[in-house]
Amino acid sequence: MNSKFDKILFCSVCAAMSLSFSACTSPVEAPEEDVRAESISVYPESLTLKIGDTVSLEAVVLPLNSSDSIVAWVSDAPEIVSVEQNGRVTAVAAGEANVIASVNGGALSDGCVVTVEESVEEFPHGIQTVRISAGTFLMGSPESEPYRYEGRETQHEVTLTKDFYMSIYEITNSQFVEFLNDMEIAEDGMGTVTYVSGGQTLTESQSFLRKSSVDNDWGMAYDREEGKWVPVEGYDNYPAMHVTWYGATAYADWVGGSLPTEAQWEYACRAGSTTTYPWGRDEAQLVDYAWYIDNSDGHTHPVGELAPNAWGLYDMLGNVWEWCSDWYADFTEDPVTDPVGPETGETRSLRGSAYYHYESFTRPAMRYDHAPWRDFDLVGFRVVFNEEQ
Repeated sequence: MNSKFDKILFCSVCAAMSLSFSACTSPVEAPEEDVRAESISVYPESLTLKIGDTVSLEAVVLPLNSSDSIVAWVSDAPEIVSVEQNGRVTAVAAGEANVIASVNGGALSDGCVVTVEESVEEFPHGIQTVRISAGTFLMGSPESEPYRYEGRETQHEVTLTKDFYMSIYEITNSQFVEFLNDMEIAEDGMGTVTYVSGGQTLTESQSFLRKSSVDNDWGMAYDREEGKWVPVEGYDNYPAMHVTWYGATAYADWVGGSLPTEAQWEYACRAGSTTTYPWGRDEAQLVDYAWYIDNSDGHTHPVGELAPNAWGLYDMLGNVWEWCSDWYADFTEDPVTDPVGPETGETRSLRGSAYYHYESFTRPAMRYDHAPWRDFDLVGFRVVFNEEQ
């Protein structure tokens, strides 16, 4: 009888036998006594979960007939593991947390060590993703947020009703040229793309990347060798850039996914946070998470070199702007469910800021937009895979 569970079982049986014996031998009902709790044990003692998993812990208070058996639950790292007062825990972010159950105002306690691992799943063409659980959040920024852009960032409640998978990294040069070659995109960068606008599904010939990307001065995109696209030597793992919205959309469709909606993007970027930055309000920590004007040296960097956010996503801020699927429009204060943006528009939304912007731009709430045919050396994208795809 070495395990905590064996001891709990033994004590429970003893308590039950004692109560049964007492009931059989006492002809007169004994007055109720104030029986104090003597111990509390949480089962299991340790647990490993993936981000988004939920499970219920059990707390056993002995003796079973104690009058102070109301259990209080708390997590010492709610940003990693949250717990409800019924013992149900939810894995929020990668890391480790102690979930503690107590009685008698904390005089007696026991706990479970919960380890949360990133739930990395691989989709076609080697795209690594994490599962993002459905939820409700405040999109945009409060009026008190520094550097806020009025109208563009009007705060409102958004509910996402379906889980989705988001690529951990921005799509890289090597991934994008695989697509260009498979689709036989010629040096003019033109290709066929299918998308929805104004309630209609359109199939058009559009520019996927601009001719400038072949002869650009930055040296961090693509080139042509013997009729094939190749990443510029040494820049395979840099984020794809000079990609139009049409090219990003066509790539996402090619891998079986889509561009994220603005709501999906901001929800994933915030990773459960409600502050100016996903880690809090300290601008000084930007250098740990984002390539921007203070640390980028004026150019992009390989994906995944800095710290990820709490949900295991890299470069959500900085490095390159990322195309979203939405037509751009200013927000309103009305709560919305599963928003996809207006049906039509003139520009498409961009999120995340880029390597040469200041901290004022490098925020989850910051929004930008450009015509879908435009390309820039500081614009790239990542993809999502929705449940229905």
